[in-house]
Formats: sequence, structure tokens, C-alpha cells
Amino acid sequence: MIIDLTGLGAVNNLVTCLPGASRATRINRYYGKPSMALPDGTHFTAMATANDLATIYREVLAGKILGPIGRQAFWRTLLRQQDRAMAPRHFGPDILIAHKTGAIDGVRNDVGVFWIPDHKRADDPQPYDPMAISNLSDPSGRPIIFVALSRNLGDLRWTVENAGEVAISRLADAALNYFRNPDR
Repeated sequence: MIIDLTGLGAVNNLVTCLPGASRATRINRYYGKPSMALPDGTHFTAMATANDLATIYREVLAGKILGPIGRQAFWRTLLRQQDRAMAPRHFGPDILIAHKTGAIDGVRNDVGVFWIPDHKRADDPQPYDPMAISNLSDPSGRPIIFVALSRNLGDLRWTVENAGEVAISRLADAALNYFRNPDR
């Protein structure tokens, strides 16, 4: 997430300034590459499962990782995601979602938490504005962790009608409807 916010070049500049780091120390991205060779000759596959990603969100929600300031920064960053074509595509303004999307050719992902509001409160839904989020360390409502990972998509279009984006939006909508009305 930090790499996305600051850029790979900025992160590599910082890394080279750290004590003990050599000029050869750097972070590289290998999009679409199944594995990469490490300096010792072994291969490393950078893959995360849906459970790995859900665990991060579960631990943050439980307060087991990150303190209050870290949680606030975590949620604030993810709440400002402006790509609304996947998970939140069909969500109304009453659904708060903190998520991270990802896309490369043949891959679409959306991972995060959405909160189902407590309807006992008299608050009227407010229009979603990702740049006007108040200070928070833990959003309110019932949290639902959502992880949608796709790969090997035949649809390589870079539009909101990409088959992967549409499927993820439908899955998120189905999850929202299920958890909003579990007795149906």
C-alpha cells in the first residue's frame, strides 16, 4: 500500500538510505511473473490466498495489529479508494467500504471490509465522499470482510464492463444482501 501511495522509486530511494543497505538493495515488482529468483538462488512466489488477506483485515478489526493511530491511517487510506467499479459498484451511500483494488491484464481483485449500518440509529445516509472522512480508528456498523480474487480472465478490456469487475461487483452485492437480510 505504501508503494502505491508513494511510488516504487520513492521507496527504493528510501531503502538505499537505510543503514547497512547497499546500492543493490531495492524492491522490484514482478507483475504476472509466477516466481522470482532470490539472491541465494532459491525461487520465491509472491502469492497471497483469500484467507491470508482476510486475516489481515480480521486482525486489524480485532485490534490485534496496529494501534489506534495505525488503525486510523489504515482505514482512512482504504476508505479513500476511488475505484468504485468492483465491490462497491451497487452499494448505496449508507454502505461504508474500505478496500483495495488491483488489476493487471487478466486479473481483477478487490479486498476489504464493508460495514452494514446499525439501523437503530436515526442518521440519514450521507453521500459517499472519500475525501471527507472524519477522524476514525474503527468505523461503526457490522463489518463484513470481502475478498474477491480472479486470474486467467479472458476479458482483457480496461473498462468497468470487464467481466472480472462485473463478477466481483455482483458477488459483493450478493454478499451485502445476504448479510443485510440473513433471515431471507
